[in-house]
Amino acid sequence: MANTPRVSYKRAPSDELLKLLMPGGDLSWLVDLGKKEVADYHHDVHFRSRDEVHVYRGLTMILSIKRMQSDGIKVPGKIDEAYKKQLETLGLCRTWEAKNPRLCALVRHYLSRVKVDKKWIHGEGFVQSQWSRATEPWVSFDREVALDYEFTEEREEIKQFLDVEYAFSALQTKALENGWTKPPKLKIRNKLDRLSVDHAGHLVILELKDASAKPDEVYYAPFQLLQYVWEWTRSLKRDPSLWADLRKLINARRKLCLISQATPDLTGNIRAAIGFGSIVPRSENRRERGYKYKKVLEIANEHLPSDVLPIETWAWSDNRPYPLSW
Repeated sequence: MANTPRVSYKRAPSDELLKLLMPGGDLSWLVDLGKKEVADYHHDVHFRSRDEVHVYRGLTMILSIKRMQSDGIKVPGKIDEAYKKQLETLGLCRTWEAKNPRLCALVRHYLSRVKVDKKWIHGEGFVQSQWSRATEPWVSFDREVALDYEFTEEREEIKQFLDVEYAFSALQTKALENGWTKPPKLKIRNKLDRLSVDHAGHLVILELKDASAKPDEVYYAPFQLLQYVWEWTRSLKRDPSLWADLRKLINARRKLCLISQATPDLTGNIRAAIGFGSIVPRSENRRERGYKYKKVLEIANEHLPSDVLPIETWAWSDNRPYPLSW
């Protein structure tokens, strides 16, 4: 085994940025975007390393604002070129003083007219929007989740998890026996959908899926999640300071009232789940993707870390999540 990978998750805002975002601060209006509708959309506000704030609509990040060490506010930070051009049209692409009232006015104007492709707000984008507002059975505190490794190649150590390799072999056999599409290659994708905390303080590793998407994306979802669970479980055990990084981020969101003040601290236990929207895989028909999903789920659960409970499956109905029994 190579040297222990050095990882971090330092997404919490600095004290300086936190002060600007607090009620009465010059950027407090930015936090309000995560609490109120703008142009009939709920926006998802999240923090990133190096004092960036990202604002999401559905699956896509439509705004980024970065606090500079000089105390200026740069618009945008990292962002897709399609949105950068729209920001430029409004004269937003520059470094601002945080107290400049035109910054707030122009951002709100931008959000009221920004053009977003429907593919980002329908399907899985709509599922993302639903789960971003959930307070039961857990509270989301981050999205587009990826550990920061000192060296990129260290992330590939996921391939050395024997349990994941065994699960992959079992999936290959199952796919061959039943004529399924080949399972995805043994490789961690770039970003987990969400991190959440439940009312017992468990860290919830959550992958979201649109059940009307391509069949193999749906029924192989438990295997995709299995790889994230092993990556996070191993990393948190190797470097317990990661728990401090996560707690700092949760605490910042508490202070800004982006999550409830009653949101508990993390206890050090892990819970894994897949969340669907209002459309769910059917389980009653052996030929439907629901049957395949169940079989993949069984294989994934057989190869979880010993201290992680079986993967849960949840869906959305009547504006609230509910568990699915498989």
